[in-house]
Amino acid sequence: MHLHEAAVSRALELRPPRPLKACEVEGMVSQLLLGLAERLSVKGVVPGHIKAFVTEGERYAAFSCTKPGKVVTRASKEWSGSVFLKPSLRLNVVVFGPGKGEVEELVERCLSELPHLRGERGL
Repeated sequence: MHLHEAAVSRALELRPPRPLKACEVEGMVSQLLLGLAERLSVKGVVPGHIKAFVTEGERYAAFSCTKPGKVVTRASKEWSGSVFLKPSLRLNVVVFGPGKGEVEELVERCLSELPHLRGERGL
């Protein structure tokens, strides 16, 4: 059995219809990573990693997921309690197993399911 190595990155500017609280952004990004992890996991682990980085101004949060059901978040001091108008999202998925095309399709499908997403994709 030949395992493929796939790396998919996306950079987006989110344009929600209203300002989002930090906890709303965290929930949205965590759901994105958890959805990807659920679909990419093998025997309860992601054979690689799924990461996201969200910024707006000096505020930032980094998200990491290596198994379904668990997202680790690290944020700047300014993050908590902030309100976001147009945060930038950078997503990085590196996995072994499915081919790059399959991972790209999954990433696009999961991004299209995000609430409040009005942005441009690419990278």
